[in-house]
Amino acid sequence: MRSIVSCKQKECKIQNAVNQLDLYHALMELCPEATFTSGDVLVCSLRMQYIVNLWVAQRGGTQNDMGHLRWHNEFCDLLDRIADVAGVEPELLKDRESGYWYGWLVDAARRLELFFPKEMRSTSKEASGNILEKSKARPKVAPAPKYLSSD
Repeated sequence: MRSIVSCKQKECKIQNAVNQLDLYHALMELCPEATFTSGDVLVCSLRMQYIVNLWVAQRGGTQNDMGHLRWHNEFCDLLDRIADVAGVEPELLKDRESGYWYGWLVDAARRLELFFPKEMRSTSKEASGNILEKSKARPKVAPAPKYLSSD
């Protein structure tokens, strides 16, 4: 029994290391000029797990329930913090004629959503842009934990 548990723990540690390495590569693709420390990647990974936990805890909420959308706000805040650390302007732009979303923020969201469970991912770039726009417009429900500070 002990060996099975220790094997599972080792598998989990290896999977976490692989995920963090993948996350590091994703961050470097988004911000090639930036320097992310291993601490930044670890904190980003923990923050993303916190967002998933919020989503799991609040899946039963309704669209009118502000708490149900908190994970969207937290994700948007994380993207802003990553942009701040990387020295990138987190642009979110929409073409008036085509309605097409573009800019660093929507590209970063689409790239990092791949680390979330399939049910959490936006169905399209347009859906991602709409979610980000609404999250940026909503007032903060509660102060987010201080992760990825630029200090």
